[in-house]
Amino acid sequence: MKIKKLTALLLAAAALLCLSACGNGTGEGTVPATEGPALTMAPEVTTEALDEWGRPVETDGIPETLRFDGETLKILSREDSKFRWQLDFYATDESGIKVNDAVYRRNERIKERLGIDIEVTERPGSYNEFDAYAAYITRSYSSGSGDFDLAGTYSIYGARYATNGYFENVYDLDRFIDLDRVWWNSTFRDDMTVNGKLYFLVGDMNLTTLSRMLVTYCNKQELDSRVSGLNIYREVIDGGWTIDRMHELTSNVYSDANGNGSADSGDFFGIVSTAPSEAYDGFGVALDIGLIVRNDAGEWSFTENTDRVIEACEKTADLYFKGVNPSYFDSLDNVQTMFANDRALFMVMTLDKSTESIITDMKADFGILPLPKLNADQASYYTVPQDAFNLISIVRGSTHTDMVAAAAELMSAGSYQTVTPVYFDDVLKYRYMRDSESGQMLEICRAGLRMDFATVNTLSLNDSGRWFRNTMHGAKENAGANAAVGLKLFSRTIGSYLDSFVGAYN
Repeated sequence: MKIKKLTALLLAAAALLCLSACGNGTGEGTVPATEGPALTMAPEVTTEALDEWGRPVETDGIPETLRFDGETLKILSREDSKFRWQLDFYATDESGIKVNDAVYRRNERIKERLGIDIEVTERPGSYNEFDAYAAYITRSYSSGSGDFDLAGTYSIYGARYATNGYFENVYDLDRFIDLDRVWWNSTFRDDMTVNGKLYFLVGDMNLTTLSRMLVTYCNKQELDSRVSGLNIYREVIDGGWTIDRMHELTSNVYSDANGNGSADSGDFFGIVSTAPSEAYDGFGVALDIGLIVRNDAGEWSFTENTDRVIEACEKTADLYFKGVNPSYFDSLDNVQTMFANDRALFMVMTLDKSTESIITDMKADFGILPLPKLNADQASYYTVPQDAFNLISIVRGSTHTDMVAAAAELMSAGSYQTVTPVYFDDVLKYRYMRDSESGQMLEICRAGLRMDFATVNTLSLNDSGRWFRNTMHGAKENAGANAAVGLKLFSRTIGSYLDSFVGAYN
């Protein structure tokens, strides 16, 4: 594989925004503040030609003379009333909304360049509807009807169909798809390749990988009122934003704000989130505890670092449950309302919520931080897109595979060139961020975005990608103690699942 330029920009594909730091309320306890100079970002020195966003110019390798006049690219997309999943693929027209218009113009350029039309079919495809969605793919493939060429699937539900024969092996399409280019996610490519086969694409056209990224929202006003002189951004930059530090800030701030004598949504908490999904799904990766790891020979196996897994469970249990009502879990709408109404220091949530009016209309200053590290020795901050993001596949048996492959390459290249920077730089950083440091936090979040093998393939691997979630949600404050027993049981069975999974790829 070629070495990438700009790995931090590899993913790019998006759908929402990120914000900044935290503060305010009436809880007890004072936490020592950290101080440091103002954050600055030194410009990179380069002699390469740069685009308008300061990145080296990247052009695609599709021949300018390549034409498929009169053919139609047929796309199957998951339906959504907020147009979250569809925006990876198309926009109906120009509306004055920057990201929408950038996607629309990208597709218009592709249609003109290749001489094709683009037709999108939408079907309900959320987690509780995906079996019907998959059945639609099965019927279309089995009948040879050619209803669609390119399909987006709900990541963890779609991944289990990798070996059913419905999708093309992307490596067989390398005449036009170049997975070494900056607009394809090399981490996803490397981790999801099994026995030389890869049935899904993730790159800049997958805007949902960014929109579903799990991050830490922070109420700066509430935090500043409790910790004089705190510079939470400096703590992140210096590597000190750990799960212990987050617990230190949240464990004793609870206040019975409505005075009814019980902990409920009218009170003030350190952290709010939804459980078991958003509250836990990012922490397994953020604390760097992959349960299934790949050795130098390329073989997958159960981790030997069980001590770290147990420690991560213990620290997450402390964060959410140790202290005086440090956290509160509720429905998505209630959680956002609590955070927007200054009833929490932090909210663990997906990035897409940051562009919704209930958050953007907050009177208090707010922002985004990465998820915390396990300890200061951990090399980087990490996160994952929560599991609803799109995987994109090329349907097998198409009569015009070259056209589909060329169009897919141009869609991701075009997104890298004009969609991702509009979304990330023009929209997220400058429209929604309330301070310049928040943009730097966004870059840290994106640079640490991982595509976890166990999470994507969880339904084929004994729910391995949700082991951390299930352990935390089931045992709560006792999760650390239960983890040791749970790991032993899990280790006895995962080998057979891995053997079957790899065998299916053979």
